[in-house]
Amino acid sequence: MDKVEKLAYEIESMVDRNSMARVLDLLAIMCAMKAEHIQSSWGDRNLAKAWTQLAEKVAKACEFAERQNL
Repeated sequence: MDKVEKLAYEIESMVDRNSMARVLDLLAIMCAMKAEHIQSSWGDRNLAKAWTQLAEKVAKACEFAERQNL
C-alpha cells in the first residue's frame, strides 16, 4: 500500500467512525485556522483569503453532507 492509499484508508476510517459531515466540518475549521495563522504570522492577505474561501466552500460541503445524513 502506497502513501496515498494509506491516507485514503485512514480518512475513510475517520468518516466511518464519525461522519462525512463531521470530517468536513473539521477540515473547514482547519482551513479557517490556517487562514488566521497565515495572516497573523506572514501578513499574506491573498493567501489567507484563499484559505478563508476554501474554508467557506468546505463548510458548504459539510452542510450538504449533513442534509444527506452522510
